[in-house]
Amino acid sequence: MSQYQTIKTQAGLGLEAGAETGGPAIKLVSMSVGDGGGKAVQPSAGQTGLVHEVDRVNLNSLSQNSTDATQWVAEAVFPADHGGYTVREVGLWTDGGVLFAVANFPDTYKPAPSEGTAGQLLISLNFRAQNSDNITLVVDGNLQLATREWTQGLLEQERARASSAEAKLQPAGDYATNASLQQEVQRAQAAEGKLQPAGDYATNSSLQQEIQRAQAAEAGLLPLTGGTITGPINRAGGGVLPEVIGPNLTGRAVIQAFTATGQTSWGDGHEAWVSFPASFTPGTVPVISIAITRETGGDYVSRFAPIGVYLNTSTPHINNTGFSFQPAYIKGGEVNTSGGQWTVQVIAIGVMQ
Repeated sequence: MSQYQTIKTQAGLGLEAGAETGGPAIKLVSMSVGDGGGKAVQPSAGQTGLVHEVDRVNLNSLSQNSTDATQWVAEAVFPADHGGYTVREVGLWTDGGVLFAVANFPDTYKPAPSEGTAGQLLISLNFRAQNSDNITLVVDGNLQLATREWTQGLLEQERARASSAEAKLQPAGDYATNASLQQEVQRAQAAEGKLQPAGDYATNSSLQQEIQRAQAAEAGLLPLTGGTITGPINRAGGGVLPEVIGPNLTGRAVIQAFTATGQTSWGDGHEAWVSFPASFTPGTVPVISIAITRETGGDYVSRFAPIGVYLNTSTPHINNTGFSFQPAYIKGGEVNTSGGQWTVQVIAIGVMQ
C-alpha cells in the first residue's frame, strides 16, 4: 500500500451512492489542510473532519484525468498570506459541509509572511468517481487562481484555436470600415425600409446591356399567332443547334411555328409531306416537333404522328424545305396510316442566311 493515499469517507460514499440512484449531484466547494496535531496521520473512512485543521480555501479546479475518466483531480491554491503551519493531512468538502474525501500528505511547511518568506501552495488531491455526472465543482470566481498547468493548457487551446481560424482570416484588401458600412445600411433602410437579401444580382452596366439587347431583338420575337424568331447563333457556347443541325453554322438561328392541314390515303406506306413556311439554309436539317391536334372522319383515327415510319431510306424524311410524317393509328393490334383529315402544330428550329 502507498504511504500516502486518498480515501472517500463513509459520508462521501453515502452521497455518491445517493447520486447514483437519482439523488442530487455532489457539489465540491473547498479544501482544508491540517497539521495532524503535530504528527503524521493515517486517513480513515470514518472521519468527519481533519485531526487538526489549520487552513481552508475554495477549490480552484476539478477535472478528469485525460487517460482515465474515473480519475478526478481537485486543486486548491493556498495563498501567500496564509502560513505558519505544516501540512500533514488534506480534506475535500461539499457545499453541505460534509467531508467527502480525506488524505495524508508529506510534511510540508508553509511559512507565514512574517517569517520573511512566503509563497503560494498548490495542492492536488486525486480520487475516483465512476459517474462524471454525479460530481460538480462550485467555484467562487473572485477567489479562483490560475495554476501554471491550467494556464499552459489554456495557452495550448488558444494556439490550436488560432491556428484553426488563421486559414479563415480575410486577406488584406480595401474593405469598408464599420462606420461607413453602418452609414450605408442606414441609408438603404431609410430609402427602402429594408435591405435587399444577399444574392447574385446583375450590375447596373450588365442590366443596361441586357435591356438594350432585348430592345434590339424585340422586333424578332415570335407573335402569339405564329411567326419566326431570328438572331445570331452563339457558336462559342455550343448547344443544340451546332450539335443537331450541323457543324460550322453561319447565319441566323430561326424558329418557325405554324399549323398545317392535310389528308392521306389509308393503308401502308402513305405519308404526308409538310413544307416549312420559309426554307432553311440548304444542306442543313432543322430540329422539328409536331403534334396532331385534330383528325376527322372514319373509325380509324390518329393516335400518334411518327416521322418517316415507311419512308425509303435513300430519301431524307427531313430537309431544309419540309418533312414527312405518318398520321398513324392503333386499333385492335393493327398499326397503319389513317385516311382522315389531320391538323398538326409544328415548331421547327434551323438556320437561315
